Amino acid sequence: MTRKFILNGLKTAPVFIADLKSDVYLARERQKQAKKHIKKQLKHN
Repeated sequence: MTRKFILNGLKTAPVFIADLKSDVYLARERQKQAKKHIKKQLKHN
């Protein structure tokens, strides 16, 4: 039971890590876009 669970965990871990990385990447991209947007607004005012 536990050994099977561990093997399944090892199979899904890379996918889980990849999801985390993509989430972090998307969050960073959103921050970049937000900063650009704020800079544009500051220039207009």
